[in-house]
Amino acid sequence: MYLKTLELHGFKSFPEKTVLHFHPGATVIVGPNGSGKSNITDAMRWVLGELSTKNIRGSKMEDVIFVGADGHRPMSFAEVSVTFDDSQKPRKLNCPYEEVTVTRRYFRSGESEYLINRQACRLKDIYELFMNTGIGREGYSIIGQGKIAEIISKKSEDRRGIFEETAGISKYRYKKTESQRKLSQTEENMTRVLDIFSELEARVGPLERDAQKARKYLELYAEKKRLDVSLWLYDMEKLRAQVDTLETQCRQSAHELEMAQDTEAQLEAQYERMFQASQENKQVSGRLYERIRDVTEQIHQLEGSCQALESDIAHKAAMAQAADASEQKSLAAAAKEDAYGKELQVRLEEGEQKLEELRAQLQTLADEKTAAEAEKTALEEELAKALTEKQEKEGALGDLRVRFSVLQNSMDTHSDRQAQIDEETKQYRDKLKTIEEGLQQSRASVELYASALQKSDEEVARCDRELLTLSDQTEIARKQLSQVQASAQALTSRIAALVRMQEHFDGYNSSVRFVMRAHAEGSLRGIHGPVSHLIRVEEAYRVALETALGANMQNIVVEDEAAAKAAIYALKDAGAGRATFYPLTSMQGSSRSRELLDAAQQPGFVGYADTLLKAEPRYKNVISSIIGRVAVFDNIENGTAVARGCGWKIRIVTLDGQQIHAGGSFTGGSVRKDSGMLSRGAHIEKLQEQKAGLEKEAAAAADLVRELEEQTTKLQNYRRKEDEKAKLSEVMLRTERAQLDEYEANRSVIENLLRQLAEDQTQLAAAGERGGADLQQLTDQIQALEEQICKLTQARTQVDIARNEREDAIRAAEEQRGEVQVAIAAHTRDMENLRENLRGAKERASEHRRQGAEQKQAAAVLREAAEQLQGQIGEHAQKTENLRRELADAEQERVRLEAGNAEYDRRINEIRLKTKDISAKRELLFRAHTSNEAKLERLNDNVDKMTARLWDEYELTYSTAAALQETAVTERSRASAAAKLSELKSAIKSLGNVNVGAIEEFGALKERYDYLKEQLEDLQASKEDLEKIIASIDKEMEHMFVSAFDRINQYFGETFRELFGGGSAHLVLTDPEHVLESGVEIHAAPPGKMIKNLGLLSGGEQAFVAIALIFAMIRVNPSPFCIFDEIEAALDEVNVTRVANYVKRFSKELQIILISHRRGMMETADTLYGVTMPRRGISKVFTLDVAAVAQDKATAEQFAQ
Repeated sequence: MYLKTLELHGFKSFPEKTVLHFHPGATVIVGPNGSGKSNITDAMRWVLGELSTKNIRGSKMEDVIFVGADGHRPMSFAEVSVTFDDSQKPRKLNCPYEEVTVTRRYFRSGESEYLINRQACRLKDIYELFMNTGIGREGYSIIGQGKIAEIISKKSEDRRGIFEETAGISKYRYKKTESQRKLSQTEENMTRVLDIFSELEARVGPLERDAQKARKYLELYAEKKRLDVSLWLYDMEKLRAQVDTLETQCRQSAHELEMAQDTEAQLEAQYERMFQASQENKQVSGRLYERIRDVTEQIHQLEGSCQALESDIAHKAAMAQAADASEQKSLAAAAKEDAYGKELQVRLEEGEQKLEELRAQLQTLADEKTAAEAEKTALEEELAKALTEKQEKEGALGDLRVRFSVLQNSMDTHSDRQAQIDEETKQYRDKLKTIEEGLQQSRASVELYASALQKSDEEVARCDRELLTLSDQTEIARKQLSQVQASAQALTSRIAALVRMQEHFDGYNSSVRFVMRAHAEGSLRGIHGPVSHLIRVEEAYRVALETALGANMQNIVVEDEAAAKAAIYALKDAGAGRATFYPLTSMQGSSRSRELLDAAQQPGFVGYADTLLKAEPRYKNVISSIIGRVAVFDNIENGTAVARGCGWKIRIVTLDGQQIHAGGSFTGGSVRKDSGMLSRGAHIEKLQEQKAGLEKEAAAAADLVRELEEQTTKLQNYRRKEDEKAKLSEVMLRTERAQLDEYEANRSVIENLLRQLAEDQTQLAAAGERGGADLQQLTDQIQALEEQICKLTQARTQVDIARNEREDAIRAAEEQRGEVQVAIAAHTRDMENLRENLRGAKERASEHRRQGAEQKQAAAVLREAAEQLQGQIGEHAQKTENLRRELADAEQERVRLEAGNAEYDRRINEIRLKTKDISAKRELLFRAHTSNEAKLERLNDNVDKMTARLWDEYELTYSTAAALQETAVTERSRASAAAKLSELKSAIKSLGNVNVGAIEEFGALKERYDYLKEQLEDLQASKEDLEKIIASIDKEMEHMFVSAFDRINQYFGETFRELFGGGSAHLVLTDPEHVLESGVEIHAAPPGKMIKNLGLLSGGEQAFVAIALIFAMIRVNPSPFCIFDEIEAALDEVNVTRVANYVKRFSKELQIILISHRRGMMETADTLYGVTMPRRGISKVFTLDVAAVAQDKATAEQFAQ
């Protein structure tokens, strides 16, 4: 098993998805301080289940999420995934997959997700997966920054966790914890069951006695019921006989009363006829009065309607004036945009002229640079020629001086000259050898610097080409960005206008606008809104549903009738017109007729209109009542065929807005797209989607521009560095060439000297004779050569100054040329922006003119509507005049009818006197009959009470009681039966309070008592089994811990001696008698030291001890991989090399990941990762070629030699 990949996304300083691939062997991660190297270690600990924010260098868990940096927004989550390859056997993980990926995700809202192979899991599952592998939370495979010293500084008790992980008893510790938890739960369950059992045991005895008492009560109650029912039947028979006698008397008195009532009825009939005639006369008069009132009200209504129409005419006139003003504003805005466009055109022309000037200046600078380079080349040739001539003169001067010295010495003494010549010849040959070695080194250096210069020049040229390409791409991207931004801005303005229309209910009746405005201000409550605002319609059905709804779209849905009346009163008080309201509490949904149901089966049927839209359930009845009986078909042909088949009894609407009304009439024609109220919201959503798409395009274009600018900046920086490198190489090349020339000149001089010395040695004898003359001649020649060399030096200095001036001029021209190129690029961008702004100004001017035309058209429509309303006022005036004439006729008829009512009143008074006499007689008969009925009613009440008592006490009726009677009670046995009943009642009363339910309750309690007794026995058995399991686990853990501890102790001593080069180290248990609770003490003594306390060791020695202990644990129980974060931070270079060598050996058998910036640790790497922070707060990872790094190092060492 080995670590394959680690993927970070949004974790700390890694906002972008970063994947690190690991291979067997040693992987070293390097980078400067603060670059984010240690965040990789934190990510590894975090994904394996770390819950302590302190261990991942944070204060709260939210700190793991990227908080944002320059140019990058904060992330909303952090995610880390680690992948392991577990294909080699024996398998380490208890998982059926050969490749296992563990993912942890944390959201800023506080939610966490854990996944294994992209399947959701629990954190507990991750703990169990890595248990005893050495890579869990308590494992020793991940040593974070600064954690190596904690191994030494921890208390002995806190240190044992890492030893348990090495010993492989974490799994057993986990099982023991689980068993202890189950044991604790079992004991808690036993305590609860025992409490319940004790409580039940205390209740069983008393409840058993209550049950026996209840059984006795039921026996007495049954006997009491039998006697009571028999006595009731006897008494009921006596009451029924009395009822029969009174019923006969009531029938006789009722007959006499009926005769008197008939006579009275005849008189009342006459009275009624006369009264009816009188009332009919009065009703006619009343109807006339109502008609008069109705006509008067109609007159008032017509007058009020005229006032409302006049108000509406004034309102439309005001709206028309507003439309005219809006038209003028639009035209003024268009004129302003035209002026702005002309200004932009002028600036554009000026910019074109300036651009031509900059291009001409660029060409002039290029020509100046070319001329300066040509002059520089000529001066360099002249300088080289002067140098060669000077070197020849200096060589000749040297020869002459040597000859002069030789001749002079020859003249002084000839005896020592031969030895001197030999000595000088030896010295010059040694010098010649040294010069030859320097010459070879200089030639090598010249070739090296020439190659470097050529490479740098090529890189600079390549960068220039790429910069030119990037400049073109950037300009194209900026142009695209400007276009997209302009389109998005235009859409934003359009959306804002539509939203304002939507919010202000533009296109709705003034009454609707008034109600919605009052609701918004809070003066009206319970208003839900117009129907069109409460539904959502798909585009395919929009035209059909707008046609089906018609004017109903503007009708207002309200909460209840009170809200509707309040809105109507508000409209009336304000004179704001009329509106239709749909109260949710009174609207009833419509049912579909048989014809509508049959239509659903016909070809072309799309659906019922109320099912083709979306609305909240509470509006269902409103929608159903409006369009529940409208069928939607795909076209007029299918709709016509169905309407004809149904006898023209249903209303049909087609998808393109044609209508077939019930009754057979057709309505249709063209429909303007996007003109309906339902389309406004959809149009806004569509425009918003387009805007969102444009914003995405703008963001992508902005990202592209930013990316291209970043690439340009990086490339410019790289070019500047290469240019500096080229200049440095050029300086070094000239220096080495000058050195090479000097070496060659010196070699030529020495060779000439050696030849001359040989000649001088041969001619030594003859030279003495010619010494005087030759000495004077040499003196003259030396003086002449010195003058020539002086002149050449002065001339060469002047040429060198001129060449340097040309170099400065070339450099200045190059810098000016770069500045001009930048100015051209910037000016080009400005020109493109001006063109885009000019195009935008023209488009906005066109849009303003279009809006002005629309406002002008709206004003014309409003004025036409006002004229129509004026015609309606004339019609209302004519109706008012007709109603006034009708009112005068009705008043005359009403006076005539009221005069005839007096005769009817006289005749009614006569009949009333006769009726009074017969009523007195009827009253006497009625009293006698009422007395008989009262007696009968009392007897019936007694019968009802007795019947109710029988039902209340025993739930028996007369028939069921008679069926239950065993022995009938007679007049003789009634007294004894009553006495027996009293005795039974006393016996029941003596029992006191009786719980009849105790019988059933006792049975249930006894059953539960027996069940809990069995449960208690089962829990006791489970407790004993768990205690045995814990004891067995403790025994196994103790054995494994002791065995592993001894091996760790042994390897610790060996590793310590190997790393320290001697000394001693061992481990000691603080409590050997209790191994599983004992702490672990570390004793270590480096070579030549006696240490009693680890605190006396230096920081580096403590780190060395901890490293030795870690490697000892790895030898005992090798983990699949190890991650060490700057474990060598406290070590010097010598000890770093020791640790690195040890790691190198281990990496052949173990996958090791090191985070370091020490050279010794880097040299162990098979794979090298670099971590940088190119932008503040954002880390980047790149792979370094180890072979290339090694080659660069060898080259550097070779140059150093």
